[in-house]
Amino acid sequence: MINDFSSWPYDYLNVKEAWMKVNKNNLKNLKMAYIDTGYDSEKALSKGANVEIVNLCDNDICMDSLGHGTAFANIFIKYAYLDDTVGPKIISIKSSNNAQVLVSKVEEGISRALEMNVDILAINLCNTCFNSRIAHQLYKAAKSGIITVVPSGNLITNEYTFPASLNTVIACTSVEPSGNISDFANINEYIDVGCPEENLFKNISGIDYNQMQQLLNKMNNNDSSKAKKESAFFNGNFFGTSFSTPILTALITLMKSVNPKLNIFMVKNILKSLSNEETILSDGKSMKIKKVNFLEAIDSAINFHSSVSDYYDEQYFFQVTYKKDSEEYVVIAEVYNLEGKKVDIINKEFELIVFPYNRQNTKEGVNIVKKLNILSKDGIIKWNFNHLQQGKYFLRIKDKDNIILESLSVIKK
Repeated sequence: MINDFSSWPYDYLNVKEAWMKVNKNNLKNLKMAYIDTGYDSEKALSKGANVEIVNLCDNDICMDSLGHGTAFANIFIKYAYLDDTVGPKIISIKSSNNAQVLVSKVEEGISRALEMNVDILAINLCNTCFNSRIAHQLYKAAKSGIITVVPSGNLITNEYTFPASLNTVIACTSVEPSGNISDFANINEYIDVGCPEENLFKNISGIDYNQMQQLLNKMNNNDSSKAKKESAFFNGNFFGTSFSTPILTALITLMKSVNPKLNIFMVKNILKSLSNEETILSDGKSMKIKKVNFLEAIDSAINFHSSVSDYYDEQYFFQVTYKKDSEEYVVIAEVYNLEGKKVDIINKEFELIVFPYNRQNTKEGVNIVKKLNILSKDGIIKWNFNHLQQGKYFLRIKDKDNIILESLSVIKK
């Protein structure tokens, strides 16, 4: 039985009550694709779910060796399937065999989703680097009516992660059983909503706990105790915004079943109108984070008749590239808009800050290696960092007017 209602989010979200209002015929006609590490049917919680596998990896194995993607599907099915067979078509787009995903595979996955004319797309990953090609794809997806759902990221706070910071996606952070925003979850003003994360036990989720732990150890300079604490791994359980995303994706799928005309901008408006919210104070910023409730959101979707269609809040982003040419180490930053189109920046002053590679020390005034003002030239920002010692660094570029979103990039010398 996939819906045993034993996990706390069911009651918290009023899932059973919301299901009473779902249009079953519309639900079965919807297509939800997710980009992750695949789907292992042997570890599926439901054998009756309609799942198609698209494998983008260079091997013949279509299962999920890590388990991250299987966990996504299992959670989604628990909330979007009314029983073993009544639910949407699921398309698992496998982009990696492990916890690190090539940007090119994400691009390919989005392209496949567009070709397959899906209704909802979940990209269950994020990083801190804007990519203009992905931005263009997601702009195109939004224009075509696809609703894209993404996580905000873990272990960092008040950082602009991508694609979560784009206005063309629905971005979610995590809510813990107390009802508060999870302390490990990333938040900023572009995160749309907070959603519970499932408590996943490795023996039922299919997650390769050891591989995930090794990756986190590496990310935290091999400090295993720190990685274990900060990643919210406890006694073999796994938490995170990646496991809030399937619940929110399920909710939006159910919303589409009762109102097929919903697009991403309408959904954003519905989420903004939710009654439950939490005020978060982070790095001196006060933010209100809405928190989902299935019944309230479904009712709002049924009664939503706005003509909102193509309204975009304009955004600008830094795209940073690193080049080594004849022993010269150079950083080049260009500015792009929400559509992924390059925007010229002429004789504009920016602030450049360099930090050591430490996930927790990237804030103003903490362990700054270099800080300087730099003037754009020929439409770009260019900086030579030969003088830095060999190692890894975070780079942050800010414009004085705070119009362009900060970009946090990893530089390896």
